[in-house]
Amino acid sequence: MTSILLLTSSPRGGASHSTRVAAGVLEELRRVHPQASVIVRDLAKDPVAHIDEDFVTGIFVPSDRLNEEQRERLAQSDALIDELLAADVVVIAVAMINFGIPSTLKAWIDHVTRAGRTFQYGESGPRGLVTGKQVILVEAKGGVYSEGPRRELDHVTPYLLQLLAFLGMTDVKVIGIEGTALGPEAAERAVGTGLERAIELMRELTPDAAATTPPPHWPPKGRTKRNCMPWCHSEPTIAELLSDPIVRALMAADRVAPEELRANLAKIAGTLEPQHREVRQRGCSQATSPA
Repeated sequence: MTSILLLTSSPRGGASHSTRVAAGVLEELRRVHPQASVIVRDLAKDPVAHIDEDFVTGIFVPSDRLNEEQRERLAQSDALIDELLAADVVVIAVAMINFGIPSTLKAWIDHVTRAGRTFQYGESGPRGLVTGKQVILVEAKGGVYSEGPRRELDHVTPYLLQLLAFLGMTDVKVIGIEGTALGPEAAERAVGTGLERAIELMRELTPDAAATTPPPHWPPKGRTKRNCMPWCHSEPTIAELLSDPIVRALMAADRVAPEELRANLAKIAGTLEPQHREVRQRGCSQATSPA
């Protein structure tokens, strides 16, 4: 059975762009691997303690000579490492903060990067022990750092790729969400692109499974106006509403129970026809999505 480990690290909670897209990734993974076991660690809401003197000294002390504080620190580290080693797929959602990763994610990295457990030294140098993993990085950045003059300021992607490779994880896919600070519309476009990339990624990784149940995309072909919402042009079915990327991401993250969401969407669908008539009269440039 496939095991999935999802790490989120943004302090913005439900408003986090990286968390939203990572939830979409998780939903797609669950679609392809319906029997998968999932562990979700929200490192912002439930942070891992930063390493301290007891941790640093404890890793060099024989287990039978550890004091209580050292034993406690290493027990947490061992638990986090066990989670990582058990996972087949690792999804890491990270928001750039001051050109780097959040300190909460760095604390997790410090706990799982341990000689003898996740890497070891040999005659040819260090060798990563965390192998056979598929890693998906979901990175949200306020500006554009993939190209142009700000590229050298990106200390997120290069660092994470190098760190993961050091530990033995070289099969890494990156979903970039850039320009989120350039306005609400730019942020939503970036998130939408990230969700679409999540679907494409699953098709690349598991083409046979993806081909049997192709997920629908928003906006559908032909709906290209800038302010167009999925509900502007035709009466949606419950299935269409349930297949919306944002709705699916919410269900994947277990933020809303599917049966509860289905009931609410049924109510929405039943009240949309008057809005459609008004939208068709006014034009979709002034349309708003239902509350």
